[in-house]
Amino acid sequence: MIMMKFLFFILCFFVFSCDSSEDGGNGGSGSTVECGDGICDESETETTCAEDCQTTIACSDDTQGFCENPQYVGNNNQYECLPCEFIYSSSVQLGYYIFKEVKIDNQQIDADDWVGAFNGDVCVGSRMWDTSLCGEQMCDLPVFGNDQTHFTAGYMENGDIPTFKIYDSSENSYIDAFSSGIILNIPNEDPVDGISWSNNIVLLIDLLSASSSPFNFTIEETGAATLFIFEGSITELDVGDQIALFDTAGIIDNTGAIGEVLVGHGIWEGNQLEITAVESADLTDFEGPVLPGYILGNTMILKVWDASEQLVCSADYTASFGSGSFNGLFTNINSITLVCD
Repeated sequence: MIMMKFLFFILCFFVFSCDSSEDGGNGGSGSTVECGDGICDESETETTCAEDCQTTIACSDDTQGFCENPQYVGNNNQYECLPCEFIYSSSVQLGYYIFKEVKIDNQQIDADDWVGAFNGDVCVGSRMWDTSLCGEQMCDLPVFGNDQTHFTAGYMENGDIPTFKIYDSSENSYIDAFSSGIILNIPNEDPVDGISWSNNIVLLIDLLSASSSPFNFTIEETGAATLFIFEGSITELDVGDQIALFDTAGIIDNTGAIGEVLVGHGIWEGNQLEITAVESADLTDFEGPVLPGYILGNTMILKVWDASEQLVCSADYTASFGSGSFNGLFTNINSITLVCD
């Protein structure tokens, strides 16, 4: 059973509307409060309620990764600064995702690292992952829903599935993260099959993990491409593995030099994955640049980052449709065999 003090925290929020750092400390954007209570309500502004809404915060500049928390009004329970991609607004619609462990490359993340939740490309909640401040050494991630205010447009709706990122503060980098293991619905501890969101939901999940891979996909789209479809029935891949498409004799830079170039990249989530490979383009006849990418007619070479083993593996593949060449059309891949050194 989950320890009582952890349940007390959850009940405290839902029954007594406790203020905490996880919800940004504004008591919900739709509440009605008075000036001087330390809460900047949506109906208040710096002009009408300066004591609640005016603040000066010294965050590090954007290159250091942190930006001002727009909800911060001086409460001790609030974060003054957030990772710039993890800024969100609070909502009266809220669920919690509790992770027993959070890891990057099979190592527990540091206390000054952060975890963020997203609905598409919209951040819907984040927190610093200092487990020494969390009940039972397990932190909960608030995931906010759409409460019909303009602050929460694009936030979670019932049935939506959140995605997650980890902010590695030492590297100033964001890494896609994936949940795995047993999922329990709290407080009854009933097993559930997925992590779909609903208002007031509290899920306890074994693991949230991320992998920093050696694949650095940097080339820009050129307007020409070949699509590679990886069927969901592929069994050689685990959730979180990364797939990289290479042309070993492609255009690697703006000089037109030939060599191995990464032309497409994706992360396996256990279902069908579509990766677009970028074709090179020579625009010099129009006084433009040479754009790196694959050369039409070359064969796609597949590599996989095995997240659990922390290895780059070469991969053989079979196709149910298409040739595996960069032809401007598509190839449907139905099986993969990993070759790991």
